[in-house]
Amino acid sequence: MTTRVCSHGGCPVILIDGSTRCAAHTRRAPDTRPSATARGYDAKWRRNSAKFLKANPRCVWTGCSAASEHADHWPLSRRELIAAGDDHPDAWKNLRALCASHHNSRSARERR
Repeated sequence: MTTRVCSHGGCPVILIDGSTRCAAHTRRAPDTRPSATARGYDAKWRRNSAKFLKANPRCVWTGCSAASEHADHWPLSRRELIAAGDDHPDAWKNLRALCASHHNSRSARERR
């Protein structure tokens, strides 16, 4: 049986189940954002997104050829486009196709 110390800096908890962090350090902060619908991602957005992804089936991230799963607002977020006065923030000119991995890493960087 392999044991290790929790990988969270300074935590002294010893783990025996093969995980890398103890229970106290695996919890995620609660998502306090408004719902997706409240943020403007309604049925109209879902239809537009599906059409965009069908027309753009591959991730556009440099060096990636994975299947696209997310219509990402770019170079500005949807919120920034609306604040800038864009009447059509969901227009295809404001979108790019990304795989889940690249979309999630971009989103995580933005939330920091």
